[in-house]
Amino acid sequence: MDSYPPRFDQLYSISDLHLGGRQGFQMFAQGPLLAGVIDRLRENMAAEERLALVINGDFIDFLAEHPDRYFNHQGAVADLERVMADPAFAPVFEALARFVATPGNVLVINLGNHDLELCLPAVQHALLSRLAGDDPVARDRIHIIADGSGYCCRVGGCKALFVHGNETDAWNRVDFSDLLAIRAAYNSGREPKTYRANIGTRLVIDILNEIKTTYRFVDLLKPELPLALAVLYSVMEDRSRLGRWLLRLPGVFLDLSYLPILSVLNGEEARELPGEVTEPLQELRDMLAVIAPAPDDAALLETAWQHYVEKTPPDDFDDPAARLSERRLRDLAWYSRSLMAIVDSPWKRAERLRKTLRETLKEDRSFEISSPDKISRKRAAIAGDAIHFLVAGHTHLRRSITLSSEQHYFNSGTWTDLLCFPAPLLEDEKRFFVVYEALRKGLPPESLEELERKMVRKEYTLVHIRAKDNGAVGQLLQAGSDGDLVPVNHSSRQIRMP
Repeated sequence: MDSYPPRFDQLYSISDLHLGGRQGFQMFAQGPLLAGVIDRLRENMAAEERLALVINGDFIDFLAEHPDRYFNHQGAVADLERVMADPAFAPVFEALARFVATPGNVLVINLGNHDLELCLPAVQHALLSRLAGDDPVARDRIHIIADGSGYCCRVGGCKALFVHGNETDAWNRVDFSDLLAIRAAYNSGREPKTYRANIGTRLVIDILNEIKTTYRFVDLLKPELPLALAVLYSVMEDRSRLGRWLLRLPGVFLDLSYLPILSVLNGEEARELPGEVTEPLQELRDMLAVIAPAPDDAALLETAWQHYVEKTPPDDFDDPAARLSERRLRDLAWYSRSLMAIVDSPWKRAERLRKTLRETLKEDRSFEISSPDKISRKRAAIAGDAIHFLVAGHTHLRRSITLSSEQHYFNSGTWTDLLCFPAPLLEDEKRFFVVYEALRKGLPPESLEELERKMVRKEYTLVHIRAKDNGAVGQLLQAGSDGDLVPVNHSSRQIRMP
């Protein structure tokens, strides 16, 4: 009998593929590249050596499917079958089928927060049928972790733990007891109770999916929501739409039976709120602060109003009400148009956004692999000292961070493109305005890449851990356009065991 946890000679981990959505609504566009990488993972390995591939959460993006649902237990099988047949994603499933058909290989699929429907037996059956058919040996090489416990194994003499990472995210934590109850009801033929979606899922379904239909870049921006709100506030012609979306935010929380977020918007202290909601509410307050109108704009609006009032002849106030109202409205409309032409011209809006981003991002370290993130800061709540390699995803930002002399943290990032605003771009008014106009028109990320190549980061990353001596060596690898795996600088860590 094999010992527990299972032992491998080499292991690769990827995450946050986000396979889902129809054409024009898809985040993942690297099907042939990832398929080629999977096919080559076993190169230069002996036949008797054991290899694992861990897909560490957000493999399938059920939240991107149409019609979107918080948890689509009735349509999840159909959604998965559509995704597996989609030409953009089919090469990945074909490569995974070849992978599990090979002796010595093991495929592990860990749930994230976008692919919760994979907990359902019928959905798992559909996936296993696509990857392994009726071959019982190939099916045994596939392990689906659907209870939130993560996946634990050994590589050489070291123990590794794989979690998606949303466990440390107050917006995206998953209540697996709810999923277990739904699964039990599903198996017994009972109608499952309504799934109590977390804040992040409600944000995606209630707000972000609608925004994505016009502004595809919102999914790809890093840092995430604060930056997206600031950009949307600036580029949207109809800001009332953004206002409607923002007004839904209190509902996102109230539907979860939390205290009204209106208290935060009214300036009340977050410390008065329950601990489990303090963090997301504080984050939202920070986001809204980013898009607050600049003081000079507020002053200018006040000045314009005073100018209008002063220009109104005093004796007009004695005119009949109807005539006075008509004149005031006519004059005010003229002043409003004139003011917006000066204050809210695309150039002025672009400049305000450029300066806001330059100030906000001047100390941003989102893309530095050694910069601490929530997962590394809260690792004690996830992994004990017996874990040598903690591997996560979720953030879409790759990481390699030493936690102690015998513990290291890796984040595999994402296989979707990432959008950023490089510092040189934020220093150049004319270059930024060209990008701003593209954002305002809702052009897709590939068009932005044509304008500013460095805005789009293609960091398709794997975590690789291999046995060495009595311990193991871990590092980040980046897939090149030719499928070659290139080590990411300064990401390697060897842990030696006595």
